[in-house]
Amino acid sequence: MARTAGVRPRGRGTAAAEIYTTAAEELGWIVVSSNDTLSDGPVEPNVRAVHALWPEIHTRFRTDPKRIYAAGFSGTVGVAWALGAERQELAGVIGPAGA
Repeated sequence: MARTAGVRPRGRGTAAAEIYTTAAEELGWIVVSSNDTLSDGPVEPNVRAVHALWPEIHTRFRTDPKRIYAAGFSGTVGVAWALGAERQELAGVIGPAGA
């Protein structure tokens, strides 16, 4: 697996998601990432990005709410947690280095 130290998407959400693609495919998971989030900026753009992705995840993919996890790194962990609290549709939140 690729090293993740120092990875900060900054508009490179695809590159961040690709770190996990091989493992996700082996496990039958879908990885969705945004190019419009920052862990060290204002929270509002992150909330908008997550709200934009949420409907697409449910219309574009066949999903099981018992298997949907939100993840973030550093400041975006709070956005992932807030999504779970707001939607009540997540199996969990993965939050390494959460602030």
